[in-house]
Amino acid sequence: MLLIFWLLILFDILMVLPILVLFRYRKYYENLFNFSVGYCKYRLGYLISICGKIRMGKSSLLSGLSHVFQIIIMGNNNEIMKEVRNEFYFIDFNEFEKVISDCYYRENINDLDLITDKLLLKYNLFGDYLKYNFLNFESVKQLIKNYVEAYYVIYIRDQYVYSKTRVYSHITNKMNLEYDLDWTKIKEAYRNKNYAIYDNFVELQDEATDELGAANQYEDMKDESGAKEYKRKYGNMHREKNYMITSKQDSSDEIARHRRLYQTNIEIVNKVNVIGNFKKINYFINKILSFVDSFNRYRFMILALLKGIIDVDEREQFINVKLKGKVFGRKLEYKLTFLQKFLFSKSYCEFNCNIYQKEEDVGKENTNSRHYYDDYTFVIPLAYCFGCFNTHEYSYIESELIKHSDVHFEDLQQALMFNRVNKSYFK
Repeated sequence: MLLIFWLLILFDILMVLPILVLFRYRKYYENLFNFSVGYCKYRLGYLISICGKIRMGKSSLLSGLSHVFQIIIMGNNNEIMKEVRNEFYFIDFNEFEKVISDCYYRENINDLDLITDKLLLKYNLFGDYLKYNFLNFESVKQLIKNYVEAYYVIYIRDQYVYSKTRVYSHITNKMNLEYDLDWTKIKEAYRNKNYAIYDNFVELQDEATDELGAANQYEDMKDESGAKEYKRKYGNMHREKNYMITSKQDSSDEIARHRRLYQTNIEIVNKVNVIGNFKKINYFINKILSFVDSFNRYRFMILALLKGIIDVDEREQFINVKLKGKVFGRKLEYKLTFLQKFLFSKSYCEFNCNIYQKEEDVGKENTNSRHYYDDYTFVIPLAYCFGCFNTHEYSYIESELIKHSDVHFEDLQQALMFNRVNKSYFK
């Protein structure tokens, strides 16, 4: 009996061990992602440029970093609310937040100052009273206003991305807000009363939609539009709460006078790599799928031989037709394929990057005497990088051209080989 008892314990350990290893394995990649969030928050600037060769993963990193900065923005605003709750410990903030929600949803009040005044009156708070944090003074009104703004950003607005290219956010489960690049030309925007870039946002400009490309390289050298001034004063204007990320295939493909204003230039060194994608589990799933397919093929091959189909091509055609119907294990194949897709979605993307502080240093190598870049590897969940950024935003151009054309596919003639009797290259 004692032997059986110990055998059962050993069996239980062997059954639980793979699960423990898997949890440890996932925790490792989760920690790498947390390190990436910390690196973005404390090491990167507010104006970020991504460059690299084609198909290296620029759009994937753009999407991944946009999610990272959304997490940072939400974390910063939650920290603001937590500090205010600690300062005004005598207030029930469940009721406090209900007042804010009622102002927005029931009373249609969306002015921060009006909502703040209403809260000060309700809780008998003296707005001009100063709170000292051993470094400087902040008024009670400003602290309450900070809470109202942070609550609005997270729970009411719940939007963090401006982009011309469609982007899906897994943080908010919403699409991006429409982005007008003319808003960044702040002098023109002021004259035309056309500006809507608010705080706590990520501005995305990918190479497909950036209108400030090489074609306009020599325009507006005096910065009469204010686009350069906007980027120069970016951190101050948005109180260090916004981030702008651009992606370029070639670092020289943007106006130099703008690019040198970027505080962080990221060069993707190697093609994006998918890690943590459950290789062992996928190996066994593929073995099962292969067995089901082989079983059905042998079954239909035997059936074909019994029907007297001897010719190999005819038999293969017969088998392929049968495999397209309802066969043994089809539902199992569906479930296993669904499981593979789910596991793949839980993978991580690994980006090996060189982080430059100056645009003119991009592409230079570190030496013993000069350090041009930091070597850093971003690890970001695959769901934040793939499938949420429309990399073919302008594919509608082809459809528009074809629909507008008087020439159609059916009108095209197939070229005949060697039939060049009336052709002359020089004429």
